[in-house]
Amino acid sequence: MNTQNSPSPGKLFEEVFKSFQRAEKNKSSKVQYYNIASQTVKLRFAGSAMIPHMTPALSHLRSISQNKCSLTICVWDSVSTKVDLPLNFWENDIGIGLQDNDYQHSSSNNARIYFKENSIQGVYHVETKILSLFDMNTNLGILWINNAQKIPYYVSSSPFRSILQWWAAYNDLLMIHAGAIGNDRSGVLLAGKSGSGKSCTTMTCINSTLQYAGDDHILINTKSPFRSYSLYNACKLYNSDFNRFPEILKGSSNAWDLNNEKSVLFLHDIVPDKIVRGFQIKAILLPKIVNVKDSYLVAVSQAESLKALAPSTIFQLPGAGKVDFKIMAKLVKQIPSFILKLGSNNKNIPDIIANLL
Repeated sequence: MNTQNSPSPGKLFEEVFKSFQRAEKNKSSKVQYYNIASQTVKLRFAGSAMIPHMTPALSHLRSISQNKCSLTICVWDSVSTKVDLPLNFWENDIGIGLQDNDYQHSSSNNARIYFKENSIQGVYHVETKILSLFDMNTNLGILWINNAQKIPYYVSSSPFRSILQWWAAYNDLLMIHAGAIGNDRSGVLLAGKSGSGKSCTTMTCINSTLQYAGDDHILINTKSPFRSYSLYNACKLYNSDFNRFPEILKGSSNAWDLNNEKSVLFLHDIVPDKIVRGFQIKAILLPKIVNVKDSYLVAVSQAESLKALAPSTIFQLPGAGKVDFKIMAKLVKQIPSFILKLGSNNKNIPDIIANLL
């Protein structure tokens, strides 16, 4: 990579923001407000091309409040606005144009670059051609993609994830890789790697008295008593899972591609009354599929709980590290943890969770 004339992250942020402003002039500005963890977040779109792809997962948090914004995210794509990035980011050996000491390749994605300098953080995903930037001094985020029509389902299901992660860290919040089920007073976290049963456990509880706060990523506060805050209302299921939940197939946003990947359900569109914005965390459950009939709980050590929660969080989220690990270690020390043994009969799972609350 040629870095002789590379800009610093600060200069990069400045130039990319200027490009957004040009895109905004080409298209009318569209503004939406959201209440995330009791704070107002403003989404500022250049045109409307990105809106249907980047807002359904946040729809349960939509707000009419225009109080002082804790975060503003500027969003645009090049195809619809006819405004490109100031540099060619997707050629010349990734070529994001940052000095070697400003960026690092991430092992969690062979085509991802994360960088940080002073108040600026950023990540570029080569496969999706998405650039995310955040300036903690101005609480300003920027998200760019080359073509809004090519946003993959896993981005639509967790939009602005990197920017929200970095913003949260400066607001006594932490994004973690976990699901959350409960009621408006208390609930449980569901921790474990992808495929462990978090999504199916979540969907099993939808038809009970319990409510959904998250399927894959949520926010928690960093100090006791620990609370969870809903972030996305998207639930991702494999094709085979729909045999267990046939009544929700019609709610899939990409059901036409079920044979090739997961399907995304935006639950606020299907069961809006089953979404809860947050609750106090009473327990951490580690779902595990076993060859028994009825599901049941087994107490587990703090170490096992941390092992289920921390690696996938740090592995997935660019910039996550020692500070995040320490917060999660404190969480598992103060909150009891259990393995949730998932049997073939899942009807008793809601009762198991409700009894913990």
